[in-house]
Amino acid sequence: MRSLVAAGLAAAALVGCRATPDAAPAREPAFEPDIRVEPENNRIVVSGRLDDRSRVLAGTAPHLFDRWPYEGVEGELIQVTMRSAELDAHLKLLYRDENTGRWIELSHDDDSGGGHDARFAFELPFDGTFYLLATTASPEMQGRYELEIDSAPPLSFAAKNATRSGRYAVLVGIEDYPGQAEDLDGPSNDVEIFRAMLSERFGFREEDVIELRDARATRKNVIAAFKDHLGRAQEGDVAVFYYSGHGLRTSTNLGLVGAADEEEDGRDEALYLADGSLLLDDELGFLVDRVNTDKKLLVLDSCFSGTGTRGPKGFSKRVRVEDVEDALWLPEHFLVEGRTPPPTRNLERMLGEGGPIDHVLLASSSEDQVSWTLPASSEENEIPCSAFTYSVVQFLSEAVPGATFAELMVDIRDFTEVLVSDAHGEEQHPRAEGRPAGESALDFLGGPTGTLAKDGAER
Repeated sequence: MRSLVAAGLAAAALVGCRATPDAAPAREPAFEPDIRVEPENNRIVVSGRLDDRSRVLAGTAPHLFDRWPYEGVEGELIQVTMRSAELDAHLKLLYRDENTGRWIELSHDDDSGGGHDARFAFELPFDGTFYLLATTASPEMQGRYELEIDSAPPLSFAAKNATRSGRYAVLVGIEDYPGQAEDLDGPSNDVEIFRAMLSERFGFREEDVIELRDARATRKNVIAAFKDHLGRAQEGDVAVFYYSGHGLRTSTNLGLVGAADEEEDGRDEALYLADGSLLLDDELGFLVDRVNTDKKLLVLDSCFSGTGTRGPKGFSKRVRVEDVEDALWLPEHFLVEGRTPPPTRNLERMLGEGGPIDHVLLASSSEDQVSWTLPASSEENEIPCSAFTYSVVQFLSEAVPGATFAELMVDIRDFTEVLVSDAHGEEQHPRAEGRPAGESALDFLGGPTGTLAKDGAER
């Protein structure tokens, strides 16, 4: 049973259950809340109140709270908003470890709902009972509040139909990271403009493209999208992986080791994902090498260095392990453990001598540099977006027949450098690698002069 609402958000779930917070057995609930179910919207709305009869968080100044059980399923996306005109809302998502009895915090938020309202979105990592903790940002605050819980089912990356176009893309954009300190402004717009380019310039259909934004950009989903969507590509098809978000360098080597690992500093570069997890560069190479086509394009708009001075909040894509250690978690097993290392192995190999032999990699900056997002500008970009992505979209969209990735990258690099210098007074030098970099971008991606079938027709 879902204490707020049963699986499937059916109103019948409330029959026979007491619709109150998870209160102590010897204590009467502070109120008789109103629970409204909107099954057509997959939404529950709960009206509650914090007052003298509410629980108090242990070991702190007297922060009052209600704890609401929520029965969820693995992969379900919930967006929870706590609104109040009487108090400064603070919202947490918890679960209780059955082995230790400890409460584990999965997500929290203070002001993302606007004003003093709180909001977070989170994809549930397993089946079970989770708890929404409604409390306040400051102690001793009392008042009425409203919880709004929206639910979306787990993602499926199975083919939507049997018609092949020969084009496959996975686009990842993360603005909303655990907590608020590392949030970015721009990656969601990056995904929008990159997808528009793929559609309008290179003929990608809606079903050819999978987007993973914010809470959906988990380690599990990125790996599944690689395997189940890009993995459908056959010889001669086009596979595109795009990422916009934070990158970091780990403090130790977590992936390939010994002779299999070519990283001289004994550390791994990684994509920092929305659930606080990592996708190592070793793992990215492993996934890329198992896409069975020689037309693979990777566009990585992130940093891969964890040292040096961080830029202003919202604009720098550099994050250090120590900045996110409270939210960071590592999987029990990495994809490359106990496996024969793939030829590309890691980012340094992918960007180094001999580089990738069967894909093009466009990287937003050198390993010791920050990648930057741009504020909205009336002169260039009308919306916040990343400097490198904006440049890639501009020049790929305007590419003429015969223009190679290497030639286009000269313009992309120059334009990115100007944008970053003008906006932040910093340097950012994008790079392109791979044997196919000397090929025509339009031929490679299947543009107007490309060889891919049009309008979903079979080859």
